[in-house]
Amino acid sequence: MEENISLESLKEKERNIKDLATFISNRPSKSINQALYCMLIGAGASATSGIRTGQDLVKSWRIQVLNKYDNKTDFENLSIDEQIKKLKEYYTEYDEENEYSSLFGKIYDLPNQRRNFIEQEVAKASGPSIGYQYLNLLAENKFIETFFTTNFDDLLELSLAPLNSNDRPIVCAQDSSISNISITSHRTKIIKLHGDFLFNDLKSSSTETKDLKSNMEAKFAEFLKNYGLIVLGYAGNDESIMKVLESLLDDPKQDYLNNGLYWCIRKEDYDNNKINKKVKKLLSKNKVYYILIDGFDEFCAELTHEIYKLNNIENLLFHKSHERQFQELEEYYNSQKEKFSNNLLILNDIKNCISDTTNNESVSNISTQTSSEITKNNKFEENKQVDNAVTRDIRKLINRKEYNEAINIIDGEINDANIPSFLYNYYNFLKIECYMSLKQTEQALETIEKNISYNNLNKKDSNLQLYFQKSILAKTHEERINAINSAIEINEYDYNLWNRYADELIINKKTNHKNKENIIKYLKKSIELNNSSDNDAYIDLIDYVQEYYEQENTNEIVEVCNYVIEKLECIDPMSTACFKAKIEKINAQAKSINNTNNIQLYCEAKEIFNYYIENNKIYDRNIYYIDTYLNFCSKFNILQEIIDTLNKYNTQYYDSVLYTLRKSQIYLSNFRNLNKSIEILENIDTRLLKYSLKERDKYYCLYLKYLLYNQEYDKAFSIFNENITNNMLASKSLEAEILYNIDKNKFLDLIIKDFEDSKKDTYDFITYTYNLLKIEYYDSIYDLCKKLFSENNDEDIDKNNAILRINYNMAKKFGTKQSKITKTNLESIFKTKEDTVEKAACYILIDEPHNAINIFKKKIMEDYCNYYYYKDMPIFKTLNFNDLKLEAIDFGEK
Repeated sequence: MEENISLESLKEKERNIKDLATFISNRPSKSINQALYCMLIGAGASATSGIRTGQDLVKSWRIQVLNKYDNKTDFENLSIDEQIKKLKEYYTEYDEENEYSSLFGKIYDLPNQRRNFIEQEVAKASGPSIGYQYLNLLAENKFIETFFTTNFDDLLELSLAPLNSNDRPIVCAQDSSISNISITSHRTKIIKLHGDFLFNDLKSSSTETKDLKSNMEAKFAEFLKNYGLIVLGYAGNDESIMKVLESLLDDPKQDYLNNGLYWCIRKEDYDNNKINKKVKKLLSKNKVYYILIDGFDEFCAELTHEIYKLNNIENLLFHKSHERQFQELEEYYNSQKEKFSNNLLILNDIKNCISDTTNNESVSNISTQTSSEITKNNKFEENKQVDNAVTRDIRKLINRKEYNEAINIIDGEINDANIPSFLYNYYNFLKIECYMSLKQTEQALETIEKNISYNNLNKKDSNLQLYFQKSILAKTHEERINAINSAIEINEYDYNLWNRYADELIINKKTNHKNKENIIKYLKKSIELNNSSDNDAYIDLIDYVQEYYEQENTNEIVEVCNYVIEKLECIDPMSTACFKAKIEKINAQAKSINNTNNIQLYCEAKEIFNYYIENNKIYDRNIYYIDTYLNFCSKFNILQEIIDTLNKYNTQYYDSVLYTLRKSQIYLSNFRNLNKSIEILENIDTRLLKYSLKERDKYYCLYLKYLLYNQEYDKAFSIFNENITNNMLASKSLEAEILYNIDKNKFLDLIIKDFEDSKKDTYDFITYTYNLLKIEYYDSIYDLCKKLFSENNDEDIDKNNAILRINYNMAKKFGTKQSKITKTNLESIFKTKEDTVEKAACYILIDEPHNAINIFKKKIMEDYCNYYYYKDMPIFKTLNFNDLKLEAIDFGEK
């Protein structure tokens, strides 16, 4: 018979939160950044986030099960003891010690039914409560690096996701992948002992939770050999975990939990003796103690404050977490204030955070002028030393958009010879923000250069962030590359810099062989430095090879997709990058066998999409799944599937920029309706654009392109001037295209200046000669190319480039120095198997327009966007494109 242990006999086991903070902080000097404890989170931690606790569910389940046996008795009016007595009479498998599991399994017979119930419960969550914000801070400062949880919800992931970009958490919810988790890694780890509601493999009934799966149990034990354990919000009702803890504490070698096990018990439960017998038994063992707490959120707040005091950390500010926009953040914090109105500690932290968020809202808006990366890498706002009366006044002026007044105050402060270097740097950061808001890029760059010189002279502060800013704001590609290299010299282990390097090469379309290799190399280097699934390098890598290798080498695409899948399958199989890799791999395979009607591959893509969309509940991921899948269907013109998918998700994702962009593209590419595509873009809420630079860039590039297709040149010019910055993707080509249609003289000045400022590699010559073709400067092209092809120039020039050769031959055909073009002149292009636009251009040059038209018909049927794209090319201006125009297809949108 099991011993009934009294709480009085365990009184010497009581410790308090201050004790625990001391133990957590007591790290030896040789491992000052090494956590000593991990944490086990149970269902009690989810209660204030809107998810019912196990106790709440058990109350309703008791009645449900009793009603199965007797639907006439009013069981609700019976006491709990009377209900339990009746359950023991009726239900022989009822286990009072494991009520949750035994009742759950009785009500829902099948695993899938239990999984559906859990999904519905999780969906009711209002988002992570304030306690998770404190856990975020403990994780960021390496006081707790590993979180075990019995919960199926995603509250931990949502709250820990805003960790600094170099240290995003690893999430493991599957027994098959747990072996890959390293206990020595300093990355924050979330390990779901019973699975995740995103996966089919979760454990919830009494038989399922009887034992942990072998790999999960082994890893749990491995961690507890090296760490102490803090148990929070967990009642100890499930046998699998309690059995493991008991066996480790009973280990004769005493090798486990040498830093102790600290079990957090709510004071209310302690006073009412609502403590599981298994927990009492565990507390009687060596190295096990308990701490009385008011609740999950209150405990996290007090523990964090005590740890911060002991470690002399002064700045306790929450992160702008949950990827909320500013208004949502304010609503979130106000709701938390109502929940914890009696806790002065939490109220004061929320007040400080709201104040900080309000003061720094404009700092986040710098992303609308430059890049979100500038703000993301800003360390100043985390330094309380910069918060003084002057900086607060400056920020108020910036919030009121009084930028020149703010600059005047900053200049006065900077001229003070006694100013500390950290303040000098912060003032300049604010000054750069003001100049960018005023669209005075040159003054912003001048400020950056002065700041770099100041830091070099004083040798106190790092120029890393300044070089990063310069790499975005500098006017020429070469200047931006030099800035990136300078930043890499300071810290070659910052993965953001390698992403920036690759982005710069991609944006400038430097497609010679050397740059192709470098882009792939830099993105892979970024992934090796930070392999977490939210590293943009994964998606950028897939997009890059998909764009530049689709026609010439689909094997390269498959190879990269396999690389991404292999990297992410164990870390985060539901990630957007892993999904995209699987879909793009199928796309490449379909291209390689040249069978766009391959039903088997289409069915495989649909099966993958359905699995991901059904097994994931994270909003942003679902949007990306839909966007990628729609793009796949669009490429193969699977119209009915496109219609069904759009009709299914139109209402749910109408406010997503990514979804809106894809829908607009589909209306033109597949349904041939340019006016509707423009209408979709014009109806978007433009406030959504300021929170993501990449989405903002994509939006304006697409919108301006479609306005140009529709010959709305003045409107395009106005929008360009209001919204486009120097660093925006394809900004120069957009500006040139707009000026060509409204002011030929300014167009000519622009293209000449851009070419003079360029490095003059293959791409620069292609762009320049193409723009000269538009204004029929044939002789200038002829002289330039003849000299280029006759000289021994550096490796940056590819003399065999198809487009450069076509531009040269067009100049020969139509200029004053006319000569007949033969097939021999263009032999290398005609040898290609694919019917490309380059081959169509060659048919024009040898006076075989009917062959060019045949290629166009095929290309326009594949993607109607090509109709507008090709007809604006100077080499095809002699063709009558009206004969190639197609009627719009009626979508019948719901």
